[in-house]
Amino acid sequence: MPTSSFEQQKLKNAMIKAVVFDLDGTIVSHDTGTYSAATASAFASLREKGIFLIAATGRSPYELQVTKMIDGLPLDAIVSLNGQYCYTEEEDLYVNPFPAALVKRILGMAALYGFPCAVIEKEGTFINFATPFVRQAQDDIHMPVPEFRDFSGINKNGVLMLTVFVPEKDEKAFIQSMDSVSITRWNTNAVDIVPASSGKVRGIDVVLQRLGIGWKEVFAFGDGDNDYDMLKKAGKGFAMKDSSIRLLNGEFEVADSVDKDGVVKMLRKYSII
Repeated sequence: MPTSSFEQQKLKNAMIKAVVFDLDGTIVSHDTGTYSAATASAFASLREKGIFLIAATGRSPYELQVTKMIDGLPLDAIVSLNGQYCYTEEEDLYVNPFPAALVKRILGMAALYGFPCAVIEKEGTFINFATPFVRQAQDDIHMPVPEFRDFSGINKNGVLMLTVFVPEKDEKAFIQSMDSVSITRWNTNAVDIVPASSGKVRGIDVVLQRLGIGWKEVFAFGDGDNDYDMLKKAGKGFAMKDSSIRLLNGEFEVADSVDKDGVVKMLRKYSII
């Protein structure tokens, strides 16, 4: 929604201390698989001003390492796996494994419906079998099919997130069978599953508390359903132009698309850089 010049000045005077942002579709282009030169310059300016930079993503540390999508950015913390694992270059800040019984139940339901499933641990991602749907979903995020593993021997106490490769047309029955979890679709062929008590907000809370920053001192940017809560809680939340329908409902000011440096334009608009 439009913001008046008075509101812009009020936000500027609120002393923004941190910028929190999703990656894919927000600062990372789906086409190039990385960030722009304008983003790199803007983030360098933010750091010079003492403003903290926090990435909040559904991606795993392994995926970030393989894709190199944010290599070179001066990040203060990364909230990965939709809030399940938060860390800095120096230390882990928060790790929230699934209850083992819940992992077993989800894997059992996926097997019953015949859907491939990937388990994401701190050390890596593993899948029980692959289909064309799996390969297409992985291609869409510039990632290879995960390493195959027999799930009968996995350590169910170390699972941080599960990805079930269920097409949208087959989603209803499977999702209705799930409880005590939060499910986010990130591809027409795949959903991520975390405990219901989890989410990006919970992970960001840990990071902000460590930095001594309140949510009202935060600008947040995102484009997916899993970004809704953090945009809602931030001092100012921005939805990208190509966001999901849930974010483009009039609650948030809309930034230009990632390929047109929407985040950078908003930071300039509010004189943050």
